[in-house]
Amino acid sequence: MAWIGDDPGCKSSTLPSSSEPMCQSLSMPLLAPGSVAEIIEFGLHAVAMSRASGLWWG
Repeated sequence: MAWIGDDPGCKSSTLPSSSEPMCQSLSMPLLAPGSVAEIIEFGLHAVAMSRASGLWWG
């Protein structure tokens, strides 16, 4: 599993960043949480899916 932090609106960095194109080129599925609770829930799901499939998840 890969933890990826983006800042497309430059709210906490000086340059915008987005990992979607990189993950798409690697054919890496992404989970996009919308709240703190979903970060935990999706993180647990990503670990389980990674173990079951042997693939990277972001």
